[in-house]
Amino acid sequence: MGLTDRQRRAALDHGTSKCVTAGAGTGKTHVLVRKYIDLLESGKSGVAGILALTFTEKAAQQMRERVRDAVAEKSGPEWDAVRDDLLWANISTFHAFCARVLREFPLEADVEPGFSVLDEREASRLREEAVDDLIHGDPPRTCRDALACTLRAVGAYELKRYLLRLYEKRAAAEEFFVALERDEGAVIAAWQEILERQKEAIMREILPAARPGITVLADCAARYPGEADPAMAYLRAVEPHLPLLVPGHPSGEACRALTALAAINDDGRFRAGMGRKKNWDERDLEGVRDAYRALRELTRPYSRTLTLSIDPEDGFTQTTLDFLHSLGVVFSVFLEAMEATKMRRGALDFSDLILCTRRLFRDCDEIVDAHFRNRFEFILVDEFQDTDPAQAAIIAAIIGEFAAEKGRLFVVGDPKQSIYLFRDADVTQFKRTRDVIAEGLGGEEVRLDINFRSTPEVVGFVNHIFSSLMAESTRPWEFAYEPLRANRTGDAGSVEILLCPKVDVRDAGRRAAAEAVARKIQRMVEAEEKAISEGDDRRPVGYGDIAILLERRTNLIYYEWALRRYGIPYHVYAGLGFYRRQEVCDLYNILRILVNERDDVALYGALRSPHFGISDARLFVVADSGHRSTPLLERLRRFAAGEPESDVMAAVELIESWQGVARRIRPAELINRIVTDSGVYATYGGMPEGEQVIANIEKLIDIVRALQEAGSDLDEIVRELELCIEGDEREGEAQPDLASSDAVVVMTVHASKGLEFPVVVVPDLSEPPLPETSTIIVEEGLRLGVSIADPENDHERVNTPILSVLRDEAREKNEAERKRLFYVALTRARDHLILCGVVPDRVPESASTCRTRIDWLAFCLGLCEDIYAAGGVEFFPPAPGRPIRVDVCTAPDTIPAGVRAATPALLTPPEDPRPVESPPAPEAPVAEERIYSVSELERYLRGQEVEDDDARTRGLIIHEVFRGRDATTVLRRYGVDDPGVAREYVSVYEKFWRSPVVQGAESDHCEVPFRARVAGVVFTGFIDRLLRRPDGTWILIDYKTGRVDDRDLPAKVREHALQMAVYRRAAEGILGGPVRTYLYFTDIGRFVEVPEDEGVLGLLRQAVRGIEESSGIRPGRYGGRLR
Repeated sequence: MGLTDRQRRAALDHGTSKCVTAGAGTGKTHVLVRKYIDLLESGKSGVAGILALTFTEKAAQQMRERVRDAVAEKSGPEWDAVRDDLLWANISTFHAFCARVLREFPLEADVEPGFSVLDEREASRLREEAVDDLIHGDPPRTCRDALACTLRAVGAYELKRYLLRLYEKRAAAEEFFVALERDEGAVIAAWQEILERQKEAIMREILPAARPGITVLADCAARYPGEADPAMAYLRAVEPHLPLLVPGHPSGEACRALTALAAINDDGRFRAGMGRKKNWDERDLEGVRDAYRALRELTRPYSRTLTLSIDPEDGFTQTTLDFLHSLGVVFSVFLEAMEATKMRRGALDFSDLILCTRRLFRDCDEIVDAHFRNRFEFILVDEFQDTDPAQAAIIAAIIGEFAAEKGRLFVVGDPKQSIYLFRDADVTQFKRTRDVIAEGLGGEEVRLDINFRSTPEVVGFVNHIFSSLMAESTRPWEFAYEPLRANRTGDAGSVEILLCPKVDVRDAGRRAAAEAVARKIQRMVEAEEKAISEGDDRRPVGYGDIAILLERRTNLIYYEWALRRYGIPYHVYAGLGFYRRQEVCDLYNILRILVNERDDVALYGALRSPHFGISDARLFVVADSGHRSTPLLERLRRFAAGEPESDVMAAVELIESWQGVARRIRPAELINRIVTDSGVYATYGGMPEGEQVIANIEKLIDIVRALQEAGSDLDEIVRELELCIEGDEREGEAQPDLASSDAVVVMTVHASKGLEFPVVVVPDLSEPPLPETSTIIVEEGLRLGVSIADPENDHERVNTPILSVLRDEAREKNEAERKRLFYVALTRARDHLILCGVVPDRVPESASTCRTRIDWLAFCLGLCEDIYAAGGVEFFPPAPGRPIRVDVCTAPDTIPAGVRAATPALLTPPEDPRPVESPPAPEAPVAEERIYSVSELERYLRGQEVEDDDARTRGLIIHEVFRGRDATTVLRRYGVDDPGVAREYVSVYEKFWRSPVVQGAESDHCEVPFRARVAGVVFTGFIDRLLRRPDGTWILIDYKTGRVDDRDLPAKVREHALQMAVYRRAAEGILGGPVRTYLYFTDIGRFVEVPEDEGVLGLLRQAVRGIEESSGIRPGRYGGRLR
């Protein structure tokens, strides 16, 4: 492949530094490799003098292979030497380069010379343990007051999140806390400046778009006096502020006027349909209404920020500073604990590699000058749009002050493909580096503009859409779109939009959209509707040519369902989360049961899995056959005893057989035994994705085997898997051999970056963006914002002004990244592009008023009834070329397609080479003492109760969330994937921690198991929570769910008096001192203390005697003696 003129200038001109902006499919990797080879060929440098960096090991390996392949084509003794040198070439990831630097200069970098690098799973576990020990353990005396202050302000759940986020951004966090301790006033001044800059930025953003509406309002205000109707009253309200919003007025006055306008637009007296037609010229009234709507849409996202101020004398400002001082103390202790833990292990985590290298290069310039600037004559960086500030600083340090003389820096990237904001990638670094190269280093920007990947239809469509969506570049994270030219002018492609009717039920709409995609794919392949080009040949599209690219994983289950329904083979690609796969969660649930048979949550999930196949209706009957306080497995056993030939008995026998060997054989062998005994492979064999499922099970076994070889037992392995699942660790799925597979690929857009497919389907265009809900944001430049309790506002959580500013900024950054993510999705298509969404309500007036991706298309294409009736729209793209036709289908449910069953496949279980370990001989039985649970006694005294299944589930969820587990993860186990519901549970938990009863707790223990003898009877159970208050008092808390009125509380206390008496004695036996007991009613957020009542022991004795007599047991048979 030759070079275009621009590619040649970028790759072969070594006289100046270059910033190569490479649009999708323009051959940037080819240019980078040619640059490397030409530096060698021209004698400008040897292999040792070139540092080539990228961001993933896969990309680094690809670069190494391409360079080696290019060198392999050269002949001569000098190239033989180059081939030998390439074995030690400096082509690597940033992290690998930094690891080499630190190993070369460990003492100067203050790291252990022989350090190891923690994998992300181990590093995450260490962070979790350190923060839990600090919050729930016995913290150092130096931070106890600070810890109590932070817990009062935000609670344990939020404080944990704060500390983990601060650790991720610890360079910026440490900078902030040092500045705060040094000069509080300077921090406040910096905040005030940040707030004013944000207001000015909002003004620049809003006013150009607002001025047409302002002009209309000013004109009508002059011609329509009085307040004869609400529209005229609106004109009177805004009239004094309109003159201040025209160009030329000081920004401060304009800002105050815009703030007033935002408040007026939020006034309930004024609405979009205000005004009486008899008082108005029709066009004027519509103009006022349109202006009101437009201004309200523009100002609404910023109305809160525009009214903000930071007053050093304000009470909330002082509360904020006090909290941040305390947070700094707690974070410092947490950081010390983490560093001590890593030092003991002689280890660094991945972020340490970058941060320690940056610190070394910053503090030891003489080392950089002597060992790196002179060593590397040229620095080549791929995917530069994905850098963060620390990585950019490392590059800048190596370049030094003399790069302009040699043209040493060559960076390649596409800022339109920067999609890793969630990993703290900072696309503004690309713009800064581009400007430094052009202005500071005397270099230039080279823009590659010829797309070699896609057909003219796809390229033209992308140009048309993003010339509108990416027209602005005023903000640092925005980049104006440069149209591309298609190189494949002789190939024909297509663009099609499927629009489903709008429905009120969200799940039904998602199923309809997934079904529309499946119908389209089946029809396209089986009717050979589309063809793709391969060189000079064209052939029909097959299933293996198609990729479905999801913006988020939320709706994956709908597409798997639809593809199975229509008999379409598919493969879920890496990036969707190995630990989120159902087959992994199913096996994890079974292992949890084998570790703790009282884990009802895990058992519910396992019984519904293919390993047992018990239906929800059947499971409900089983669960309802006994009281909820009885462990589910016990209810299962009792139910099975009455139906010995049932599926329930089969489940019980399987579980008990695995329990018998769980502690006797190795965990990897145990999993093999589970999947073999359950016959689950026969089920998976009938599934289109069965091959993927088997590969994932094999991978899980490999992971467990590695853990067991490292010394982990079954309990530790279950805990490790729990951390991975709850942390949603992004482990890639196992990859089956798909070389000969003809299957649709389903993947996230993020996972698709760098790939291409003949046919790309982009669904879910009508899904709204996720809201910005961060309660802590920390950035460089003393920008740290938090949400804390405000004592002057009934301790309600309030965002600090800086958090509001940073959330505004985050919302804008996220919006810009969503556009870039959309660009990446569309540009993966080589021949054909299919998009799917819901028919939009209207055509947005501007890109800034669009909320969803379908709104973007509606705005750019003018989607309306005329286009729907015509079946599409035609336009000329901004770059030269033929007109582009976009087909639009508004009835995808009429696409001819048939529902089919998948063909079963024979799948062979993976084998574990480990020999079976013989179980030891069974021990002789021993006499047992009868053991009771409190609920068993209460049930006897009150009679059998029928409890609502939803209430039972809510209780289980509450208990897990109150243990500090992530609400979203917990809810997913119960089949709920709704962020709104998760926020409700988090709110309940936060309200619990804001209560004076628990605030300031110095020690906190959840789900405390006990075995205690009370009045001669042995009880076992779990205490929901034990807390030690600052005065040393221990309190015991038991959660109660369900709505209750205040007048019902005394009866509830009496109802649970027996339980609390037993729990009190158990806790006092554990702690060796007195305990106060409380019931906490979660739905109303009320604590009620339960006084000690010796009289309930009589009820205890009565219940025990009654149970023994009704069971035909002689009193005292089990060795207990009632006192």
